[in-house]
Amino acid sequence: MPFDSNLIFLEETSVVARPILSYAETKNRMAARLRHLGIRVKSVIEEERCFIVMGGPLPKIPQSIMVVGANSVVVHPATGYTLARAMAVAPAVAGAIVECLGGGSIIRGPEMYGRVWESLWPMEKRREREYQNLGMEIMLRLDLEKTRRFVESFFEVEPRYWQGFLSGRLSLGELITFGLSSFGKASARGKLDIVTTSPVPVAKFIRNLALGDV
Repeated sequence: MPFDSNLIFLEETSVVARPILSYAETKNRMAARLRHLGIRVKSVIEEERCFIVMGGPLPKIPQSIMVVGANSVVVHPATGYTLARAMAVAPAVAGAIVECLGGGSIIRGPEMYGRVWESLWPMEKRREREYQNLGMEIMLRLDLEKTRRFVESFFEVEPRYWQGFLSGRLSLGELITFGLSSFGKASARGKLDIVTTSPVPVAKFIRNLALGDV
């Protein structure tokens, strides 16, 4: 992102990887990209490193320790976005706490923990996250060329769907509609990529939903 003709902000990132991409490899990739673009770095004002844990299990629900943000695993498993989701759930969490402690009959202990955690991770949100995990698992199985085809079909759908997916605003039904639409927009090779890489993640997704293991 350029600020002027001699000052730019550069970011090199790995959307998702298992095992994680090392900082050294990330830096080497940035150097290669700069060479390709013909950009010569004269000086570095500031260098930042960031690692975002994506996917993985939810916290034990309920429990006595209440957290909001990355520690409550509100990180979008397929994008790494966190702040918008954390800000969106904060009022619901605060409301649940007020209901327990601010009324005439004060609720404490396990019942309070359950209510507060349920406000953060209601079952519908857990199911939606399971679908987002599915997207992450599919991406982990794609090489560079397959990823490019996957992303092309992703942005071919109606903007409200891909925008809703990235921001975490789609319901489970809308997420499934979005996935089918994206598959329909994919090229023949893109469809083959998804069909050959997704059976295991899809089977796990269906199993977890069927058993309520979310």
